[in-house]
Amino acid sequence: MENEIKLSIMINPKDMFRFLMRHFYTHFSGIFGVILSLGALVVFFLNIGKGEPTFMIALFIMASLFTVLQPIQFWVKANQRVKLNPMFKEPLLYTMNSEGITVEQKEDNVLLPWKDVRSIIESKNAIFVYSSSVNAFILPKKQLGQDVQNVKEIMKANTDKNICKLK
Repeated sequence: MENEIKLSIMINPKDMFRFLMRHFYTHFSGIFGVILSLGALVVFFLNIGKGEPTFMIALFIMASLFTVLQPIQFWVKANQRVKLNPMFKEPLLYTMNSEGITVEQKEDNVLLPWKDVRSIIESKNAIFVYSSSVNAFILPKKQLGQDVQNVKEIMKANTDKNICKLK
């Protein structure tokens, strides 16, 4: 019989937050933003007591922008997405086999063939299967349980190693 895995995944705000953070901070805009914020923080500390108050406030805001404010915004966005999007009200049922990943919910289902997978990335807490440059299926490792290794094996067997970045 064909190697196949069936999973039931319920995305929570923490899973969505981790995806948003990882996605943003591993791309150019996120890295550039952190460098900009850290640079502003250095200038802020070098000018304590000697800079104009308006300038110091601007530096403090710039230093906080990508290190404090952006993560807070992502937390709010993750909570809103999960709570307001009907897709996250019920578990997503995933079936993985040699054809691809079939995602089902109620009467809807869609097949993402392996050839259309753009990237597979593993983090400490999840596996992200990108179907485009910004959309991904989030597979939290806690919910995969004992199937983590089997999921990784199916993905590795059916995708190019340049796409599949699993540990």
